[in-house]
Amino acid sequence: MSRTRDNMLADLVGPREAATALGIDLATWRKWRERYDLPGPVLVLSGQGVWSRRELLRWRERGGGPRPRRSPEHAAESEVQKPKRGHLRAVE
Repeated sequence: MSRTRDNMLADLVGPREAATALGIDLATWRKWRERYDLPGPVLVLSGQGVWSRRELLRWRERGGGPRPRRSPEHAAESEVQKPKRGHLRAVE
């Protein structure tokens, strides 16, 4: 087999490997397939989808899937009360 063909075959993943490549578990993979515009499988073998790992990673890098949740530190920073416009605080 040629190196190019080997690389192409190594890029093909089933659902479990696709989930692992995206850093999620298989149940989450199934939910994402229903909720988000994941790239479609490049082929179907025996009723099972096969995806390109490279295409899935590109999709995620472009913002596909849910937006990352903010860390607790960032959430705490946004909760700091800022004075409302027109309201002045007395300086002691």
